[in-house]
Amino acid sequence: MKLYFKEAAWEEMKEVADIYNEFLISLRDITKDQYFDFEDLSLEERTKLLQERLENDRGQVILVRDGDKADEIIAFISFSIINCFLIVSSVKEIGYIDGAYVKEGYRNMGLLRKLDEIAVNELKKSGISYLELNTIASNKMANDAWSKLGYKVFRQQWRKDISG
Repeated sequence: MKLYFKEAAWEEMKEVADIYNEFLISLRDITKDQYFDFEDLSLEERTKLLQERLENDRGQVILVRDGDKADEIIAFISFSIINCFLIVSSVKEIGYIDGAYVKEGYRNMGLLRKLDEIAVNELKKSGISYLELNTIASNKMANDAWSKLGYKVFRQQWRKDISG
């Protein structure tokens, strides 16, 4: 198996949007939550949103491609630099992982660990000291994976449906 890691180029964003969709579908399947209902957006619209996010938030997407499968994207991590949520903190900016996904047949091979390592190194170059992410409380696989990589529960995010 010939796997390689690379920063996503602008022209690869349609492919990135495609695997990002797979990631979101997996979250929707886990949660059964309309929050992850994105099907009204075309692939082009999702691609544009990803490009804008990367451009506006100083973000990067790191891909893992399988050279044995026509360079198919089999994993990714998407991260950016955002303002700290606590406006009075001496920490002004943090790194934020807004998505990470490894396709099913490639899990437990250390790919997420390597992607995280790349993200950490890139953010350190920008002087970032903290890296945060959110997971779904019921997503045991994600919670276990991030915990193994040294992430700790730092705060909880709560939600209330006020639509009806």
